[in-house]
Amino acid sequence: MPGKEWKDTDGNPINAHGGGVLYHDGTYYWYGEYKGEHTYRSPGVDWDCYRTEAGGVSCYSSKDLYNWKFEGIVLEPDTLNPHSDIHPSMVIERPKVIYNDETGKFVMWMHIDSYNYWKAAAGTAVYRSLAFSRRDQEDPAQRQRLWASDRLLHQRNFADQRIPKRR
Repeated sequence: MPGKEWKDTDGNPINAHGGGVLYHDGTYYWYGEYKGEHTYRSPGVDWDCYRTEAGGVSCYSSKDLYNWKFEGIVLEPDTLNPHSDIHPSMVIERPKVIYNDETGKFVMWMHIDSYNYWKAAAGTAVYRSLAFSRRDQEDPAQRQRLWASDRLLHQRNFADQRIPKRR
C-alpha cells in the first residue's frame, strides 16, 4: 500500500521487518522480524545504535501478495535466559526461509547478534511445516534453541584450507 500503513486481514499493522517471502504450494509466506513498540539507544556502545527488543520472527500468508493473514510468531524470543541468542535484548535480523527438497523440512536462516552487534553470527532453525510452532520444530525438547556460528571461526577455518590453483 504505497503511502499508507499496510494492515493484515485482521486490521493490524504488518510487523515483519527485514523479511523474505517464500512461495510454496500456491501460497506466499512472509517471514520477518517482529519488532517491539519502543525504540531505545543500545547500552554500552559508542556509536548511534538505536533498536527495539527482539520480539522473534513473525509469519504471514497470502494467496495474492496483497492480503496477508497473520500466522503468528514462529520463532519466539527466549525471555527466561538472558544469555540466549534469541533473548529480547539480543538481535534477530533478516530472517529467510528455504525449503529443503531432500529432507522435506523448512530451514530459517537469520543474522543473530549481541545487543551491541559484536557477535555477528548466523542462526538457523529447522521445522517440518511453514507456519511454524514449537510442535513442528526439529527437536521440541530444545525449546526454540538456535544454533549460531561465530563469524571469526568460519574465517579461520576457510583461511586454513588450501584452494587449488587453476591451470
